[in-house]
This record gives sequence, structure tokens and C-alpha cells, in this order.
Amino acid sequence: MDITLTPAVTLIGRVTDLQGRPIAGADVNPSVHTGWPYGGSFGLTVFKRTDGNGRYEIKALPVGQKYHIGVGLVDGYGENAVKLGLLEQPGRIELEDIVLLQANLSVSGIVFDESDTPVPQRRRRSRRRRSATPGG
Repeated sequence: MDITLTPAVTLIGRVTDLQGRPIAGADVNPSVHTGWPYGGSFGLTVFKRTDGNGRYEIKALPVGQKYHIGVGLVDGYGENAVKLGLLEQPGRIELEDIVLLQANLSVSGIVFDESDTPVPQRRRRSRRRRSATPGG
């Protein structure tokens, strides 16, 4: 049996807050896009966590794919993601900083039914739509 290894892509980058300060301990998860540009992707079993300087390195990604890099799961911050075009050449690619916005706001109130009667112990969750750029 012959096994042929082909050169791959290595993605390197940094996760920061809005002021450019590094965020340590952020989960960085690549996915391969199968239905560009309308979504459709499958996750890879490659999970990285940013170091103390907010840096990450994802090695051995196959060329010829479009990738989605999701970042999050850090206390006090939201999530973000970037979509990369087709990666056709092997080698190291330095990505722009991925910015996470602070998630330090909450909303509270009373839920009413259609007859304006308060609904006891009703909870509502809301998520901000992910954006690749702050405020986008």
C-alpha cells in the first residue's frame, strides 16, 4: 500500500477584543464549506484554543477547500466567524484579527399573553446575529 501525503495549509491568526487586546482561551473551530455562499458546512475534528497572546495555529488543512473559522466560548465575550475563499496553495496563511465583542448586556421584563395577562416564570433567550466585523 502506498500512501501519498500532499502539502497542506496552516492558518495562523489572533483573537482580540474591540480595542485590539488579545483574548486568551478562545475556542477556534474550522469547518469546511460545502454549499458556498449559502451555508452548508461540516466541522473538522480540529479544535484550537488561543494562547496568552490570543494567537492560534491550525495545521494540516487540505488545499482546495473553502473554510469557515468560528471563534467563541470565552466568558464575557460573544462569538464571531470568518469565511475564507478557496484555499488553492499550500503554506502558511496569516489571517486578520478576529474580533470578539463584549457580551455584558442583559434584557429583562415581563412576558404578556395575547390577552395582556402576565405569563408567570416565562424566560426568553435572544442571540445576536454573528458578524465577521464589529457592528456588521
